Amino acid sequence: MDVASVLRELGLNLVYGTEDGLWARRDDTGEMLVFTPTDPVDRLDSRTVNRLSGNLTPGQARPLLIGSSATRQVMERAASGEIDILTEEPLRLFHEGVAYRTEEPAPVLSAPRRTGRPAWVRWGLMRELLRTGSLPAQTEVAARFGVTQQAVSRALRTLGDMGAGAPEKLLDLFLGEYAGPGGKEFGWYALTPVTEQTDVAVSLAHNLELDPIVAGDVAADRIAPWKLPTRSRIYLRGPMDLGGEGFIPAPLAEATLICCTPRDRTLWATGTEVGDDVTHRLADPALILWELLHSDGADSDQAAEHLRQAIIEGAAR
Repeated sequence: MDVASVLRELGLNLVYGTEDGLWARRDDTGEMLVFTPTDPVDRLDSRTVNRLSGNLTPGQARPLLIGSSATRQVMERAASGEIDILTEEPLRLFHEGVAYRTEEPAPVLSAPRRTGRPAWVRWGLMRELLRTGSLPAQTEVAARFGVTQQAVSRALRTLGDMGAGAPEKLLDLFLGEYAGPGGKEFGWYALTPVTEQTDVAVSLAHNLELDPIVAGDVAADRIAPWKLPTRSRIYLRGPMDLGGEGFIPAPLAEATLICCTPRDRTLWATGTEVGDDVTHRLADPALILWELLHSDGADSDQAAEHLRQAIIEGAAR
């Protein structure tokens, strides 16, 4: 959940304050609202609210509790002014009992949400087939993906005979199915070239043992050069603070570097390593193509078509 984008959708201009506070100014009144956001959760219920609110010290501002959704009881507590919450479904902010909402639908920033459990293993196998043209033994795949051999076997059965012999069909199937890597995203902005920003972030992530995987424009440029990178994306095992490295926090739409802690853990199994002054591990080409197709960056469509041809022709391996 991109907290900054959700607040902006509600008509709030953001000003990042000091320490952990996120300041927001409402356009029509100029009133300054000061938030200390908590980490987003899938659903705000009474137990989660009590846990997130239980560590306040005397005089500390109460937190803004953030969730994709909230129970009816939590909504009622927020409406009465007892707690402050921000939800995505419905798109609504309660601050000191005042409700800020919009009737417009929230912007779609990724693939449509699907019901049921995400098919991470199936999608990972599809990407690996597109990357290498073949798969190793099921036991090896299971070890790399961190799942059981039975899970790999079930996923392979759903693919049938679709494999390396039909890369275009397999790629279209993946792009049509994939729900995105999910997880938490954090936007950062810096004035240095995006490739340099990536090097700095990757170096720090290695020091923190967060196993960085480079994606976005920078990875696309390494696999199938076409456009000047304007935004980088890095997948990490956990969150990372770049505030001391020349970056400032930024909404995702304005960020030059996005750090993501994904739900799709197969990304580490399908990535590839490349050597440089700083060792980079790139996301697989199919995932990078999916990102380009869901990007609003300039020339992303042309870059995506260029990468798509490289994947189909095997030049991206």
